[in-house]
Amino acid sequence: MENKEKPTHPMFRIHSILVFVLCSLCYALVFFHRTAPAVLSKDMAPDFNVSTTSLTIFSSMFFWTYSLMQPFGGLLADIMDPAILVGCSAIIASIGSFICGKSKSLGLAVFGRFVVGFGCAPTYVPICKLLTRWYPLDWYAFFGGVVLAAGGCGGIVAQAPLAAFARAYSWRNAFVGIALIGITMGTLVLIFVRRDPKDFGYDEVNEESGMNISTASLSERFEQLLINFKTVVTKPIYYVLSVYSFMINGIYFNIVGLWGGPYIRDCFPFKDGDMLISLSISMIVGSIILPIISNFFKTRKWVLFSTAFIALIIGIVFWLYDTRMSFTIMFTLFLIWGMSTGSVASVTFATVRENYDSSVVSTAIGCLNIFTFIGGAVFQTITGWLLNGYTRIGTAYPHEGYKNSLWLPSVIYCCIAIFMPFLIQDNLTHKGKILEEEEEFNEL
Repeated sequence: MENKEKPTHPMFRIHSILVFVLCSLCYALVFFHRTAPAVLSKDMAPDFNVSTTSLTIFSSMFFWTYSLMQPFGGLLADIMDPAILVGCSAIIASIGSFICGKSKSLGLAVFGRFVVGFGCAPTYVPICKLLTRWYPLDWYAFFGGVVLAAGGCGGIVAQAPLAAFARAYSWRNAFVGIALIGITMGTLVLIFVRRDPKDFGYDEVNEESGMNISTASLSERFEQLLINFKTVVTKPIYYVLSVYSFMINGIYFNIVGLWGGPYIRDCFPFKDGDMLISLSISMIVGSIILPIISNFFKTRKWVLFSTAFIALIIGIVFWLYDTRMSFTIMFTLFLIWGMSTGSVASVTFATVRENYDSSVVSTAIGCLNIFTFIGGAVFQTITGWLLNGYTRIGTAYPHEGYKNSLWLPSVIYCCIAIFMPFLIQDNLTHKGKILEEEEEFNEL
């Protein structure tokens, strides 16, 4: 497809910025929901009269639901208006957050967390689809990275600021408050955002290939959905990237989604929110820098290998080191480790984009995200199960328990992930292929 001239309507620039801001805020809410339990677990556990490990089911429920819904979010983004998906998902997630805040039992809170994960799932991929309709394709990589960075900002709010809010107003009001914000954001998206600028009377920014969703019948859309799914899962690259994402992103969400907070509180004299903010900063910085690095060196596979190797080395350091680690050293290690794990999705998504036709790229990213997030759910459960084998000192687990239940498994997962990039055909390293790949990218 080719770009048309930039729309000249005087309100288009303002409206396009509004679209981007609303979408970014919605994705920031997703990250907030994803990481909040790591900080709030210390207040929630005694309120429900359970141990911290019992909250594993609460935190991991988001990842189970979120991951299993990913292919549907990607598939639906290819066959319906993605703005509807983004707006409705924010509202549904907010309903789940409200249930969490008002629940009187852990069981009801887990159900609320299920609803949160269900609502948050169809967000990032539809946003990517919207970016290809509202902005020139030359800017797609930049705005996609900024959206991921906005997610990191949501993670920052869910750490030290959330901890301070919970201390002042309780964890329940934190969930209710973010629910009200989410409903507001979702409603604004439904009012001010649509798939195409032409729906608001502007000129079309980019022409689109594939199915015309405005004229296709419901049966045609679902038939296309099945065709897209089959196209995705029949390529070997899908399984290679799935294993890599399961391992690397899984260990990140294991820490940032639940066990980072208890690990810091039980083993170090630092405030967990102050330390965990490094992981959100790493998401912001890494999501922008890693794609630039991979483009500069014209390689995806070696960036994926290098990040996994760095994560492995830092994991070994945490496994071997004792509790005398200073705040500065630990903050720096977490910062580098987060860039090597959480933000590496920006490179895996780019790899997906270069191996699939633009008509199914949303489906491909959605299917890959199954394993990106289910790894977090699995590893949170494994860590909790292993920690239960250690005797607590009061309410805290010993440092030895975290070394062998949290960091040793992470080292093993990195060892598996390191071999995956060698199975990837790195198109960017082939002379003369870079222009071809850029043309494919511009067709997204």
